[in-house]
Amino acid sequence: MIASPKSQPDTFVVIRYAAYRDHIDVMTAHMDKLKEKGAVVFAKIGKPIGEKRAREINRAVEQGKQVVGYLVSQKLGKGKVHRIDIKLATMTMKKEYAEMFPDYYKSMDIRRISKSWLIIDSIVEEGPFRRGRFRTQAGGDLVDALDRSMAGMFVVSKY
Repeated sequence: MIASPKSQPDTFVVIRYAAYRDHIDVMTAHMDKLKEKGAVVFAKIGKPIGEKRAREINRAVEQGKQVVGYLVSQKLGKGKVHRIDIKLATMTMKKEYAEMFPDYYKSMDIRRISKSWLIIDSIVEEGPFRRGRFRTQAGGDLVDALDRSMAGMFVVSKY
């Protein structure tokens, strides 16, 4: 998840999200706001990323390091993968971040149901994850974990 600008990260945060919320394409809504504002807020619904991980992310950003994550949609068993660059992780949503909300956040009361937030300034679609690329903290392959686990977030490292 954290790396210097010249090296590749060793560990990554992988967050699963619903591809659609009330017929709204979640990724398109985020990418539209990113194009408009240069950054977008991504709400982590469910179990939060945690204070310790948020501090780790923010410390790395303050040190000028690149913080990389992945968002994986779950749509009929064929999730899309998007690589993101994270600029801030927070457990509290501040009023000034509201302008970076995708429009549907305001109508669905996402602020009430989310427990942690990421501010991201890059979203790039990648091909699907393949076996042998990432290992979970428990030691299994990420592809298997995504297929079998109900978890919404994984911390993984390269094999």
